[in-house]
Amino acid sequence: MEGSEVVERIRYGRTVFALAVAVLLGVSLPALVIPGALGSTALPTGPWVGDAVPAPVTAPSVPAASLSESTLVLFNDTLVHGDLLSVSSDLPSLETYDPRTNDVFVEGFYSGVIDVISGKLDKVVGTIPAGEYPNTLAYDPENGNLFFGQQTDDLVSLVNGTTFLVERSVNIGFEPLAMAADPVTGDLFVTGTNSTGTALLAVLDGSTGVLNTTLTLGSGRFPIAGPNGIAFDPHDGDFYVPSVVSGSPPGSRGNLSVLSGAKPAVLQNISLAFNPDGILYASADKEFYLGNQSGADLSVFDPATAEVVGVVSLPNIPSLLAYGPAPKQVYVGISGNVSVVNALTNKVVRTFPVTRQPDGLAFDTHDADLFISDYAWNNVSVVNTSSHKVVVGSILLGAQPYNMAYDASNGDLYVTDLESSQLIAVRVSTDRVVGFVHLDTTPYGIVYDPNTKELYVDDYYAGNVSVVNGTTNTVVGYLPAGENPWGIAYDGANHDLYVTNPSSENITVLNPVARKVVANLPFATAPGAIAYDPESKVVFVGEYDVGNVSVLNATTNKLIRNATTGSETYTISVDSKTGRAFVGNYGSDNVTVLGPQGQELGLSIATGAGDFGSAYNPTDGDVFEACFGSDLVSVINATSATGVGGYSVGSGPVAVAVSTSGSVFVANYDSGSLTVLKS
Repeated sequence: MEGSEVVERIRYGRTVFALAVAVLLGVSLPALVIPGALGSTALPTGPWVGDAVPAPVTAPSVPAASLSESTLVLFNDTLVHGDLLSVSSDLPSLETYDPRTNDVFVEGFYSGVIDVISGKLDKVVGTIPAGEYPNTLAYDPENGNLFFGQQTDDLVSLVNGTTFLVERSVNIGFEPLAMAADPVTGDLFVTGTNSTGTALLAVLDGSTGVLNTTLTLGSGRFPIAGPNGIAFDPHDGDFYVPSVVSGSPPGSRGNLSVLSGAKPAVLQNISLAFNPDGILYASADKEFYLGNQSGADLSVFDPATAEVVGVVSLPNIPSLLAYGPAPKQVYVGISGNVSVVNALTNKVVRTFPVTRQPDGLAFDTHDADLFISDYAWNNVSVVNTSSHKVVVGSILLGAQPYNMAYDASNGDLYVTDLESSQLIAVRVSTDRVVGFVHLDTTPYGIVYDPNTKELYVDDYYAGNVSVVNGTTNTVVGYLPAGENPWGIAYDGANHDLYVTNPSSENITVLNPVARKVVANLPFATAPGAIAYDPESKVVFVGEYDVGNVSVLNATTNKLIRNATTGSETYTISVDSKTGRAFVGNYGSDNVTVLGPQGQELGLSIATGAGDFGSAYNPTDGDVFEACFGSDLVSVINATSATGVGGYSVGSGPVAVAVSTSGSVFVANYDSGSLTVLKS
C-alpha cells in the first residue's frame, strides 16, 4: 500500500482532559487583584456605569459565506477534500515488519489502532482499527497475515496483510503477552498468563486464526511481554519463552521454556541466574540473546548446549532487541540510546542517541534501516544502519493539535502539538506540513509577533515561554513566566506579551525585545483566556471559575472593569474593526458580546456544545467558534452579533486561526487534524 491514500480512522470516543484552552489560547479562570485599587479584594462584577454603553446593534442577520472545506491529517500530511473523521494514534509501543511489502506496523496502545508505515515512503499510509488496548503484535510471513492481541479482552485477531481488514478474533482464555509465527508452518504461538498466575501458551492456525491448542507452561512464572517475549530457532524448529519465576529475589532467577514447533509441547525448562527481559535469535551465530532486567548486559545463549556461553556489556539496562541479518548486528534499545552489537564478536561497536526511550524497534531488510518508535513523542524515527545517521527524524503517528498562530512573514501556520511536544509548521498556500520545531516541553498557547518576527510559545510544565525563529524553525531563547503558563496575547501598540499563569494566579508581562519581565499582575484566582484589542488598546482576561472577564488598560496595566459573562469562559476573540469582544462560554454553550471597553451589551448568542476556541476573520467579518462537545464550528456575524451558520469538522475542535488571506483553520484535538475553510 503505497502513495498518499489514507485509511479513515474510526473514532473510539472523546479524549478526556482537564481545563483545556483554545484560540491562540483560550482558557478562562478568575478575578484580578490590583494592589491599592479598592483594597486587595476582587472587584465586583456587573454592568459598568461610568461610561456610556454602546447601543446594541440591530443589523439584520447576514448569511455566512459558503466556504470550501478540506481536512489536513497532520500525522501523515494528507489533504482530503471535505470533512474527514480521523483518529490519532497514541503510545506507539510495538513494531513488526512485513518483508513482502516493505511496510512497518506500529501498535498504538491507548488509541486502539495499528499504523502502517511504508518503508519506501517513510510515512503513514494506512491504519488498522485494533480495539481496546492492543498490546502485542506479530507478522506471519508464511501466510502474509498480521496478528495482534488485546490486553483486557483475552483476544487475538488476524488481519489480512493485503487488505488490512480484521478477518477473525478469537478468545484464547488468557491475557496475550507475546507472540511469534512459525515461518515454516505459519502457526502462531502466543504466550501469556491467566488470573491465577499460570503461564500459558496458545497455538493458532496462521491461515485461519482458529485456536488449535492451549498448553500450560507452569504456575508462578511470568512470561515476558512485548516483541521479545518469544523467539523461534529455525535450526531446530523450536520456540524459546523466557519468564520470571515468582518468589525469588529480584534479579536472581528466571526460566527459559523450550517448546516444540512441530508438535506443540514443552521439551525443556532451563533455569537462569537472572531475571530475563527479552529474547532474540541471531542467525549469524545461531545463538540467542537474553536481556537482563536488573543488569546492563545481554546473555548469549547457545541452544545446542542449552547454556549461557557469553555476556555482552552494555551502557545501560536493555529494554528492546532487534536483529539486522545483512550487517549481522543486534540492536539494543536502552534509555535514550540504541547500542549496536556485532553478532560475530559479541561486542558493542556503536551506541547512538535517539529522541527519548525507544519503545519499538523494527529492521527494514530492503533498505537496512532501523525504525525506532517513541511513545513519549508519538513518532517513529528512521536510522540507516550503515552510516547510523538519521534518515527521517520524525514520522508522526498521531497528533493532538491544541493551538495555532499564523506567521505573516513566511506564510506558515504553526500548530502546537501536545502529543509530540513540538510545533508543526503548515504552509498555508499549499495546506501541507513543511516542518517541525522540537520544544522538549508541553506547548499550550502560541502567538506571533510581527515586530520581532518571532513566535512565542507557552511551555506549560517548564514555566517559561519558548522563543521560536520562524525563518529557521529553531528555538532561539526562553522568557520567564509564572506557574503553568497557559494563555498568551500580543500587544501591537507597545509590543509586550501578556501570559496568563493559572497556577500562580497572575499575568506575566514580557518585553520580547529586551527579553525581560516588565510587570507581574496578581489575580485573586487563576486567569486563563486572554485577547488584545488593538482598537481600544485593552486586554480582555477570561475568568473561568466565576464567569466574568477582567478588562485591562494595556498602557497602564490597570483594571478598567469586570464584566459578567456565561458559565466557564474558555475563549475570547476581538473584532478588530469595532473592538467588541466575543467571549465563548464552555459551560453555557454560548457567546457573550462585550463592548470595546468591556461594557455589557446584553447580547448572548447560542452556539454548539462546549465553546473552546475562536478567532475573528477580518476578511468576512465573522467570528468562528470551535465547539468541542459537538464537533462543530459555529459562525457568528460580528456586525449583527447573530449566528449565521456553521460547519461540521473533525473530532474535538479546540482552536481556530485565520491567515491574512482569510483562510480559516480549525485544530481538531481528538482527530489529530486541521479543518481548512477557504473561499
